[in-house]
This record gives sequence, structure tokens and C-alpha cells, in this order.
Amino acid sequence: MMTNNVVVLRYHNVTPAALFAEHSELYARVCAMGEAATRRLGALQKLFWACSSYNRAQLVECGAPLSRCSVLPPFHAIERMAGVPADMSLAKRLDGAGGKLLCVSAIKPHKGHLRALRILLEYCRLYDPRARLVIAGTTDEWLSAYVQALHDEAARLGLADNVIFAENISQAQLHGLYLSADVFLCVSEHEGFGVPLVEAMYFGVPVVAWGRTAVPETLGDAGIVLWEYDDTAFATAIRDIVQDRERAGVIVEAGHRRYERCFQPRVVERRLIAILEEVLAGCGRAQHTKTTAADWS
Repeated sequence: MMTNNVVVLRYHNVTPAALFAEHSELYARVCAMGEAATRRLGALQKLFWACSSYNRAQLVECGAPLSRCSVLPPFHAIERMAGVPADMSLAKRLDGAGGKLLCVSAIKPHKGHLRALRILLEYCRLYDPRARLVIAGTTDEWLSAYVQALHDEAARLGLADNVIFAENISQAQLHGLYLSADVFLCVSEHEGFGVPLVEAMYFGVPVVAWGRTAVPETLGDAGIVLWEYDDTAFATAIRDIVQDRERAGVIVEAGHRRYERCFQPRVVERRLIAILEEVLAGCGRAQHTKTTAADWS
């Protein structure tokens, strides 16, 4: 019988069920089950690797010992995407537009698309009626009513010509959109990490983001974080980046530095090896506070 095995639980996050309540009974039910399961995790005498300190704090609140919880950013395939020749077919639809805004995420209610539409409306009203917003991401048949609601809301707000819905696109098309965007907009209500933020850093797209959940931690100094939600404030922050290319360049350079320092695959790999060495050295008994969010903030 083997007695020295060490079990590690990799924890990303569970979206709060309440954020799906108005849009999908199935999603709400499944997420509620996930939340309940997370609360039970704390009683397990295991090691936990969370994607962010935000997630780590959730585990601790559920009873997991702080000494058994480490932070390890997720591995990603951003550089692989960058190696795929960009398909500019969608990006060409932005030709002749004013400010080009990009929102990338799964098209789900908690990702803030309705807020993004309101911000676009305010930006068009105050600064640039020719601005365009691209909403790019995967869709889910169980959330088809939500996707349709986004299309309907864009039409209701008079933004049908200002919004491009890029659903279930290829990596090559997404690459092209990153190359064409002026600003990456993130107004998600809940993120356990936020890989698209890292994509924006890599591709040199300045980020304007709402300071919720793990977003500020992931973004660091590589963008503009607004802590209070306000349509006009977001529109103004976008205007500042679009019109002040020097400021935009400073943000882009900060993003490149943060990517290389914190999220480049070799960096994440080294962190993984360091944590594994701690586990092997202590057989699960080592203090696990050595590798935390402070190491990549």
C-alpha cells in the first residue's frame, strides 16, 4: 500500500451562481453545486495551487490552511497563437472606424458585455460616434438567450453599426483582432485570473479594466484600473488612451514588461518547478507560503 503520495488540487475558480440566475437555470444550478463543493475542499488535508491570490483567499475562507495554498498563474498558449498568421478578415471590418475597442471572453453574463455596450454608447456620445466595439468569444447553446439579448440591446441603443459580434472565431482571427485594437476593455464582474488580459499585454493593446475580483492582481501596472463602475469614467479613460498615443505607449511597454516578468511560459514553468521541489522536499509538509502572488505582482 502506497502511503507517501502527495495529492495537489489545482483550483481556478467557480463563478457565483447568482451571476447566472437571470439567464440560465442550468448554469446557476451547476455553479451552486460547484460553490458547495469548494466549501468542502477546506476540510481536505491536501495541497492547493490557485491561479491567483484572489482564488487562494477563497480557499482559505473555506478552511484550507494558508501554509498549504500556493499561487501559480495558469499556463497559456498565447505565443502559439502569435505564431499563427493573423487572419485580418474580421479586423478589416474596422477600417474607417474611429476608436477600436476589443472585449475578449466567453460570452457569458458575468463577463460584463451589457456594461461594455453602455460604455460604448457613452464613448460615442461624448467623443467618437465612429467608434467600434468587437465582442469576441465562444458561445454556449445553454446561453443563447443571453447572446440574443446582447444583439437586441445593441440594436436598441442604436449601436448596431458600432458593434461587431465575433463569436466562436479562430485563433488566427483573434490574432488579427488584437493587432487592430486600440483598447482592450474588461468590465467583467468575476474573474479567477483573466487570461485575455495577459493576451492584451503580449499583443500590445492598452487595457482599461474594472477593478473586480482577480483583475487588478492579474493586470498590475499594465493598464488603467477603475475601481468604481461609471460609464462616463470608462469612456473618458478610453478617450485618453486613444487620443494620447504617448500614454498608450507607456501602458503597452508596462504590459510587455509584466508579461515577460510574470507570465512568459518559461517563468510560469520555473514557478511550477519551485513549488514541486517544495512538495518533494517536504512530502507535503513544507510551508507553502514561498510561492505566492507577491512573487509575480
